[in-house]
Amino acid sequence: MRHRPARRHVYQTELFETETDRPSWRELPARTRETVTSLVAQLLSELSQPRQTRRAKEGEHE
Repeated sequence: MRHRPARRHVYQTELFETETDRPSWRELPARTRETVTSLVAQLLSELSQPRQTRRAKEGEHE
């Protein structure tokens, strides 16, 4: 039985990769990451609820 040699991970640059002045996720302040994570979790939670439940909640805001 032959063993394959371990592959080394080589970073390949993207042909059309451009630099950006926007910060990466890790560069954002911890409080900002926590707030965004909480809001995304809330959004996903609301979207996973049945439609009737979501409509009832939408009426509560008015």
